[in-house]
Amino acid sequence: FPSHDNAVSRGAINTPHNGYSPRGAPGWEAPTELRPDNEGRVAGSNLSPGKYSVTVSAPGHIKQSRAIDLQPGQLFDLGEIRLLEELSGEKKPVDFWEISYGVALEKAKKEKKPLFVMLTTKNCGWCKKLEEDTLSLSTIQEFLGPFIKVQVYADKDQEQGELAKKLGAGGYPTLVFLNSDETLLNRFFGYRAPTAFALECAKAYEKAKIPQPEELKKLVEKEKKNSG
Repeated sequence: FPSHDNAVSRGAINTPHNGYSPRGAPGWEAPTELRPDNEGRVAGSNLSPGKYSVTVSAPGHIKQSRAIDLQPGQLFDLGEIRLLEELSGEKKPVDFWEISYGVALEKAKKEKKPLFVMLTTKNCGWCKKLEEDTLSLSTIQEFLGPFIKVQVYADKDQEQGELAKKLGAGGYPTLVFLNSDETLLNRFFGYRAPTAFALECAKAYEKAKIPQPEELKKLVEKEKKNSG
């Protein structure tokens, strides 16, 4: 890591309530933050045996976490961890939604294009954040270019609620990629920052056998190297 703005924190996984206690609750061990040296190396010592979660973070990058089970007298080497840079750039209005799912589906069939469906509700805060932070990014809009895009408001009426259920809503937002025959390409749940969202797009590209844009292809290759 090039600078001391980067950090590695570690904390015990085991909690008094199987991982569901709020931070700072009695019984939680306070996390330890470690700063890398000038060569990017980090070392921790005097740790008790047990299970730990190690999180590596840096400004403008996507943090990574690793779980380790430290045995008595053991030296545990996590090796080299590289963080993906978070996508950034020009923001554009999110004004690409079709008027309804029926219209979008008809258009997808006519143009032989897949669909991107955002299952949402009127008061979904994370859905609004997804539009503001992620879907507004010009790079993400480019990645969504091959898809017919539509929102389904599950709380609008009974018909929309049943449609959301049919499409596999599991909380909001639920993001669904479909072929024009409504076969599933990819489905995921909850807010995603731009890079994580782009990697989900890549899965739909692959399943639909659509050539990936060069920038998306490079991002997938970097992610494979990092996770490998």
